[in-house]
Amino acid sequence: MHAVSIIIFSLACIAAFYAADSLVAGQWLTVKARAAILYVLSMLAMGLVGEVAFDTAYNAAFGWPLWQYHLLPIHHSYTSVYSLVIWAAMGLHLYLLHEAFKKRGITSVHVLAVVFCMEALLLEALLNLAYQIFFGDYVFYYLPTDLWHVTSVQALPIYFFGGYIAVLATRLALRIPRRALVGNSLAIAAVLLLK
Repeated sequence: MHAVSIIIFSLACIAAFYAADSLVAGQWLTVKARAAILYVLSMLAMGLVGEVAFDTAYNAAFGWPLWQYHLLPIHHSYTSVYSLVIWAAMGLHLYLLHEAFKKRGITSVHVLAVVFCMEALLLEALLNLAYQIFFGDYVFYYLPTDLWHVTSVQALPIYFFGGYIAVLATRLALRIPRRALVGNSLAIAAVLLLK
């Protein structure tokens, strides 16, 4: 039953992204499968690799990780099998949000990167709080107490840097789709298989 509940929870989160992004666009957004898949795979690869790399470096520098996954953890709890859902949903959200912004004439890499950074903390906190309400646990637990363990301002620098990487990488993926598909798939497989 818990697996079914998590699937329903995940689908509700994705539906909320679609509704919110359509609201930003002022109309229901049409999903172009090829572009959406490239965004999803790009964010999956960057998210999984980035979580493991960053938290490994943070742990080496400070002697403890910045976060620990509670739900289906892998790689010393730096990431999770559930991150496949989280980062895929984020990829779909970015695709929809970028489409919505395009309709409003907003295409600046700087603006999109800053929006990514600011909303990452908010979305992360909302996901974690919603999961706590429904399931009584954290998806991931931040060790710093600055934002009640649901996220941390210490993550802002990585989200700011990650925002630029996300925008540039998704644009590159759209220009070289076959290479992006292969490269991102290999990165995702490496994280999952080398756990």
